[in-house]
Amino acid sequence: MKLENRERRMTAKIANLEGFRPLKVPKVRKPREGLIGVSVSCHMCRNVYSFRVPKKSYLKWVNKEELIQVALPNLSVAERELLISKTCSGCYEKLTGMQ
Repeated sequence: MKLENRERRMTAKIANLEGFRPLKVPKVRKPREGLIGVSVSCHMCRNVYSFRVPKKSYLKWVNKEELIQVALPNLSVAERELLISKTCSGCYEKLTGMQ
């Protein structure tokens, strides 16, 4: 008896779409224009590090138009060193004994 009532209510809800709530669709983030992905492999440990940088600024540094700290000020010191020397911060500390 209870099962029949439940089935009737479910059928009525489906037929009338009572209590229908549309699914929430997650927002798709648009890729930021002007950013490019850069991947660098540490020449010692072979770990690959990836991050996004502004394309124009990156090209200015690659073409030797600006110093890296001027072109890419939002990168950390470790990220800039990785781009310059292809050495990650862990390996750099092992090499130099500095933190």
